[in-house]
Amino acid sequence: MIPFEHIVLVDFENVPDVDFAGIEGKPVRVVLLIGTRQQRLDLALVRQIHRLNGQIELVEVGVAGRSAFDLALAYQLGLAVKEHPQAQFHIVSQAEDFEPLLRHLASRGMDVTRHVVFPSLYLPIPVRRDAPVVRLEKLIEQIRQGTVRPRKRSTLEHVIATFDGNDLTKEQVKVVLEQLIRQRVLLIDDRDKVGYP
Repeated sequence: MIPFEHIVLVDFENVPDVDFAGIEGKPVRVVLLIGTRQQRLDLALVRQIHRLNGQIELVEVGVAGRSAFDLALAYQLGLAVKEHPQAQFHIVSQAEDFEPLLRHLASRGMDVTRHVVFPSLYLPIPVRRDAPVVRLEKLIEQIRQGTVRPRKRSTLEHVIATFDGNDLTKEQVKVVLEQLIRQRVLLIDDRDKVGYP
């Protein structure tokens, strides 16, 4: 069994546009929640699910109603947290109801983010098994200690792209930058000046 580093829970009812080609062979597990309204699946999607059956789990939410899907997804998230406590968790849903839950889990040290579309989901998985968490933590540590503190956004983006031997794309740098801002490691003003709280 692959030791999963990323658990992705997809609300297929309101985010039906998914493509799992990017997870093959990576330590990623997807829980795809399907509602009562999804009577048919695209053949290409079925082929991906079949090929990646060790990484993708289909969960039928057999009830309909207000918040039924959100509650089922929250339950699946709880199961995943219990089974893989060290993983990074990603909720793919347009429902904003998850924000209080995400803040609660973050206050408990869990790494959980919400994405409104599946293609925006970037899973930083370099060659080294422990690299994703260690590198981000190492970057945050150096920023907080003052070792790395660029003043301009462009310089910061370059530092992120090349930090610890990385060669990240602009999109990957954007995702890391968003994580640093979300975790309040740094701030960027409207003139692209970087500040450190």
